[in-house]
Amino acid sequence: MGIKDLWKLLAPVGEHISLHQLAVEDGFVNNIGGVRAYQVGIDTSGWVYCVLYRHSASKNPELATLYVRCCCLLNKPIQPYFVFDGPKCPCVKWGKPV
Repeated sequence: MGIKDLWKLLAPVGEHISLHQLAVEDGFVNNIGGVRAYQVGIDTSGWVYCVLYRHSASKNPELATLYVRCCCLLNKPIQPYFVFDGPKCPCVKWGKPV
């Protein structure tokens, strides 16, 4: 879904920082949340969409793609939370690819 022109609105106050640096500084060093990891929510529907349309020579490209993405997150001090739309998703999403 997203928010129209969100990045334009945030551009004046934004700063470029790598995910690794953010995870180390805020998640591990500053220990925000008390878990020594940067907590990240992942919209699983976006990952599934990318996985379904990825072509690969591997035997199981869907599983391989999810595995690689998870490994990229887990080699950093990141604690991922995978978020799924349940049966009570907003009616604006019903029957629409988002």
